[in-house]
Amino acid sequence: MSEFVEQSVRAAVQRRIDQSEFIARGMALLDHARDANETIDADIVIGRLQSKLDSALTRQAQSR
Repeated sequence: MSEFVEQSVRAAVQRRIDQSEFIARGMALLDHARDANETIDADIVIGRLQSKLDSALTRQAQSR
């Protein structure tokens, strides 16, 4: 039983380390994108996605 508990604790610690490293990489990339002025406004992205969806729905309706 104690081996199972130890293994579970080690796995939980590793997950937290991995998560912290993942978040740190994401934050660094975000900072870089902001510094390089390479960000895109969310409204623009949503508008582009909506256009793609509208086009797909139009094509689908025409194929019926």
